[in-house]
Amino acid sequence: MYRKQSNLGFYILVLLIIGGFYFWGNLGNGLHPSYEYYNFQQDVQNNKVKQVIIQPNQEVPTCKVVVELTNGERQKFYYTDVNEITEYVNTNGLKDKLSTKDIERPSVLLRILPYILV
Repeated sequence: MYRKQSNLGFYILVLLIIGGFYFWGNLGNGLHPSYEYYNFQQDVQNNKVKQVIIQPNQEVPTCKVVVELTNGERQKFYYTDVNEITEYVNTNGLKDKLSTKDIERPSVLLRILPYILV
């Protein structure tokens, strides 16, 4: 007679794919997640900051701040006001250590992919 096929293998494959995307997405985040604005202020006061990179988000005026410390560590945190964090960096003598990146925009392929799939 007919055997009832189990979909267990399919579900395991889907879970592995989702887990792979999660792992792949977090692979570049080898940065400490507990670093916050308060820690940044302490590092500025203790002269531990080597470079500050401010990258605005699409949701203005928020931004991602990447801080490179003198010991080689890279930390990141998100801040709610690009202008405020830029002013803080400039007023604390880090103007020459500041760089700003452009807003990250999705690639053309990711923008047209939904239209292709439909």
